[in-house]
Amino acid sequence: MIDGDINEFINDLHYGIDLYVRFNGNTYSFQGWDEGEMHTMLILKEKPLPVEDFYKFTAKGRNECVNEFMKAKLWDGKTFMEVEKFMTQVDC
Repeated sequence: MIDGDINEFINDLHYGIDLYVRFNGNTYSFQGWDEGEMHTMLILKEKPLPVEDFYKFTAKGRNECVNEFMKAKLWDGKTFMEVEKFMTQVDC
């Protein structure tokens, strides 16, 4: 990951910390929150506008949300780990 540490990024996903990356000219925000016993991970495509949902998954635990996200082929038919080296972590 450009301008970020991939291990820290993945660790932060487990805690639902708001994160941002730029990939192929788009900016994505990663969010996570708990609602009772359930945890939701949401990724929004923020730029270019308009903001739109990119990925959403809800499960009983944060680990399950992160694990399912890591398996999903969201990035031009590839997983996050296959493209993370082309992503830039940004502050928004």
